[in-house]
Amino acid sequence: ASCAADGLHALADHPIDAIITDIDMPGELDGIDLARRVGDLWPEIGVIVISAGCRAAISLPRAAQFLGKPFTAGRLLNVLLAQLESRLACAAS
Repeated sequence: ASCAADGLHALADHPIDAIITDIDMPGELDGIDLARRVGDLWPEIGVIVISAGCRAAISLPRAAQFLGKPFTAGRLLNVLLAQLESRLACAAS
């Protein structure tokens, strides 16, 4: 999606297991706002928030994870797989 609002519309219309969002996004909502709304509306969706900024200044929903830039594709994949595995474990219990 090109902005958080488009992302929210896509989430309402399509089954999605996880999202990856940058903090800096065009539009009225940033990636943190998107992560919070996804957590409120669809807690079963994994959320990964990325940024080159400092993690200490970011307040994310409990289930969201932060990934600082730069990162490798392998690191992103590991974080995404952990998100999905956590969601599957919760669904199975």
